Amino acid sequence: MSKIYGAAILLCSLVSRLVAQDSPRFEVATVKPSDPNAPRGGTGKPKNGLVLPNGTLRALITDAYRDQLGIGVEIEGGPAWINKDRFDVVADAAEPVRPAKLSAMLRQLLADRFALKVHTETREQQVFALIQARRDGKLGPKVKPWDGTCPNNAAPQLQGGELRARCSAFFRPPGIEIFGGSMVVVANLLSGPQAKLGRRVVDRTGISGEFDMKLEFDFYADDPRNPNRLALTEPLGVSLFRAIEEQWGLKLTASKDNVTVLVVDSASPPTEN
Repeated sequence: MSKIYGAAILLCSLVSRLVAQDSPRFEVATVKPSDPNAPRGGTGKPKNGLVLPNGTLRALITDAYRDQLGIGVEIEGGPAWINKDRFDVVADAAEPVRPAKLSAMLRQLLADRFALKVHTETREQQVFALIQARRDGKLGPKVKPWDGTCPNNAAPQLQGGELRARCSAFFRPPGIEIFGGSMVVVANLLSGPQAKLGRRVVDRTGISGEFDMKLEFDFYADDPRNPNRLALTEPLGVSLFRAIEEQWGLKLTASKDNVTVLVVDSASPPTEN
């Protein structure tokens, strides 16, 4: 019996080592409290890693889980300090890694340094459904099938993940640009904070394939106190909705759906470097 028990202990030890080895980790990483007087924003990045300056743990969690859950994922729970205390994170990998693996490495870093534990829950919520605007299924003039190439001769992502475009997808005045993106990517981008829609967007277009898409709309709110403030007030929201229908041949309609919420079970201030 003692031999069997000893063998079981040895097997568990080996499995633990293998799991630890398989968990993707940065070769070098530093986490430290931010200078309260420092500007928010990046100052460069390691060759094979990332720099996340002056960010809350909530913001770091958003970055770490966006590939799995989308950029508009709701984060609930956790101690109050994860919403206000700010940290500088600099991490470098031993070799170049794809974005999806970089996100996995960041998740492991948060588990190691912040003792972060999370779980997901599915809840019914108000959403916007992205649907086809025309009965004949014809798309708008600013949607074209992706031809397999990326701007500036960049190499497309072979396996970018369901929520990631093959090339890029971003807000940039005067609107939105997507290169090599599916309709799921479109819905994910519109779910992000820059759209200011206040709801998750889910893809119900029934359209497969990847596309190059552009959208032009009134990007800035008419705010006399700060004319460059990005905000989606009601008039601007109408402009965005109309642009989606006229330029993409799609439409956003109010609906309900089951969405994933990320719940923070526990977290601790970061360990020393």
